[in-house]
Amino acid sequence: MQASKRKIITWTISLFALLCIYIAFRKQLGFIEEGIATLGQVSPLKILLVFLFIALALVAMAEVMYLLLENGAPRMRRRDTTRLSFAANAWATTLPGGPAFAAVFSFHVQRSWGASVVLSSWFIVLSGVLSSMWLAVLGLLGVFLLGAHLSLASLFSTLALMFAVAAAVFYISRNPEFLAHGVIALITRFNKLTRAPANRWVDTVRHQILQLRSVELSPTRFSLAAFWSLMNWVFDILGLWASVWAITGSLPWLEPEPDSTTLVGVVLAFVTAKIAGTAQVTPGGLGTVEAALVGTLVATGMTATTATGAVIIYRLISFIAITVIGWVIYVIHYARSGFKPTRRLSSKS
Repeated sequence: MQASKRKIITWTISLFALLCIYIAFRKQLGFIEEGIATLGQVSPLKILLVFLFIALALVAMAEVMYLLLENGAPRMRRRDTTRLSFAANAWATTLPGGPAFAAVFSFHVQRSWGASVVLSSWFIVLSGVLSSMWLAVLGLLGVFLLGAHLSLASLFSTLALMFAVAAAVFYISRNPEFLAHGVIALITRFNKLTRAPANRWVDTVRHQILQLRSVELSPTRFSLAAFWSLMNWVFDILGLWASVWAITGSLPWLEPEPDSTTLVGVVLAFVTAKIAGTAQVTPGGLGTVEAALVGTLVATGMTATTATGAVIIYRLISFIAITVIGWVIYVIHYARSGFKPTRRLSSKS
């Protein structure tokens, strides 16, 4: 009976998400039609290269997940993290505020792999910190190499904060007793103020926090996770870079060709678009992201026509195509099982 209710709830959520997709995109059919027309004028091999780079960006994020959860999620395999990355991305790009839905979805799937509440929460925090840290680094590169007008103070403070948080999370993962001692002290004081038993919640909290011992995050593994987090951005940027190449016929490199941009210009356009789409008041930042991309590419040397064409190719693949693939994976692999693991404990790669 519980399984039946779970399936009904899961399918209801899925149908609601599909309804949101229809509502969100019915006014954007012109954009999609224009994108398909543009794709028809470009070499299929270049389009395939754009798709490959975008797909590799999600595979890189899946590798971050695998590295950070491997020791504490006994039912997890690499193929599982790849599936989850695509499916969670579909949730994140489909709904306004989608990243929050994607985080909840990812949390439940990771729990089905055997990961504890603390471990899954720890992954969400650390992966987000690493991702934000590298985005700030890329923004600083754009500022210094191209003289872009982004707030240096904001970028430096973001980088410093993310680095400090990453270092603190890494230290806590290797010394969970330190965190447990501090949290239990706060709980004990709170219990005293509320005149509750001194040991209320203490054992439960200690048990949950000490589960971080299962992480066993060595400096090497942490460095690998940081590397693949960077590659997530790099592959995504290469997708935009290949889109510019597909339209202009010239590879963006250190010096701009006529009516084209440079590699640094592509990086800056990408970072600017990510910052503009942070609020995500529309699905996938639709509208704000395209405007930021086109505006920055034009400012760094491209014409409005070629910049628009490159952005249409990039967004049609990175937003539309990858989102559709993510939903197909979700329906096939998750919607029927309601997050319930179907593989054996020993089937770990």
